[in-house]
Amino acid sequence: LDLRKKGLDLDSSRDRDQKEIEGVRQKLAKKEHKPNEVDETFEELERQLKDAQEAVAYAEYLASPDASSALRQHAERWLLPEAAHPRAVAAVLRLGSLLQRTDGSRADLDAVVRRLGVLPILEAFNENPQRLTLVQDLGLFTPEALRSLGIHTIGENGSESAWRKEAARAVHRQAMLRRWSSWNEAEGPGSFAWLAYDLSSQSEQFRCDGEVVGRAPKSPTVSEELFPSLEQDKRPDHAERRALMLLAEKLLQGFSDGGCDCIEVRGVLMLYTPFPPETTSIFAMLQFLQLFPWVE
Repeated sequence: LDLRKKGLDLDSSRDRDQKEIEGVRQKLAKKEHKPNEVDETFEELERQLKDAQEAVAYAEYLASPDASSALRQHAERWLLPEAAHPRAVAAVLRLGSLLQRTDGSRADLDAVVRRLGVLPILEAFNENPQRLTLVQDLGLFTPEALRSLGIHTIGENGSESAWRKEAARAVHRQAMLRRWSSWNEAEGPGSFAWLAYDLSSQSEQFRCDGEVVGRAPKSPTVSEELFPSLEQDKRPDHAERRALMLLAEKLLQGFSDGGCDCIEVRGVLMLYTPFPPETTSIFAMLQFLQLFPWVE
């Protein structure tokens, strides 16, 4: 099924849909003047444009009072009477995220979503990671889940906003450069990650004021053993996982060169992503913190 056309991709932002519409329109214009530089046919581009426009229209409908009321009634009938089926965890999280976005917080439904959706996933991170493959992301509950797992998060405002803006600019520049070499590559969760750190071991300092890492094909390395992937297929690695694997290799290399009996790395690591991280990226964060538990 075309989930975007059917309106089931409930966590996609309206801004992203608008950007997709603008991107398809630019491709149509380019196809008309330079047809050899665009792989898709006119029919395919027009279908993409129609689907994106329908997604925006559906999102506007979901934000209307009538849709919000119907959604709330559906949630009450489906969530409150009994526990959801284990395979329905992803649906519980998406429904809970949509309720928060369109109707605000409601204590009884929020409690059910946390019990049926958030808590089982938090337990799976430590006890049964393979269950995480049932859920692609945690929606609006991502910040809460990260804090529960011991990963600090920051808000949109405050003293941290300066480095957030610099990280966002660096990611945007890298995304623009990459677009010229991979024009048809879709952006989304896991596309890019910005990393900065100030770390030290018994014998060495590791500092970086900020670097951007992009999604890339999986490659057999030592870090693959330390960061087992939830995705056993050939899909490219998420940028967050790649960034943490590369840093882990650097730290472990410094340890082997220094000749210490054990490695104790302390300091601060900052990670910025333009999209909320998916479960596979959060799992990589936990694996990194297990290797280096003194890093904040």
